[in-house]
Amino acid sequence: MARSRRRANDAAQAALERGGVTDADILHFMRAWKFSRNKTRRNVIPTGANFVYSDTLGLVRSRTGRICITSVTRRNTHALRLFSAWLRSKRPVLREFSFTSISLNCDYAARIHRDSN
Repeated sequence: MARSRRRANDAAQAALERGGVTDADILHFMRAWKFSRNKTRRNVIPTGANFVYSDTLGLVRSRTGRICITSVTRRNTHALRLFSAWLRSKRPVLREFSFTSISLNCDYAARIHRDSN
């Protein structure tokens, strides 16, 4: 998993250095990224499944209440920057929108839910 994530992060860095993040850059990243099995997102896990493929980039509140950077973000520093640049280029209103994290999901339809935070 680490090798494919490193490849995806390197691709993100190259796209950021080139400037003007494109849809193709995001697609390349997502195809290279190896998602982890996430058992903690119980509010979105489909009925009958034990996990979803999901990673959160950015800042989250820990179970003890502390705000911390996710370990996947710490190890892949360009990934969040890539998505932020791409989203802001697609939706100019997002230039003014603050956020702390982005959830990347793969191969599942989440149950209808509302995030608690």
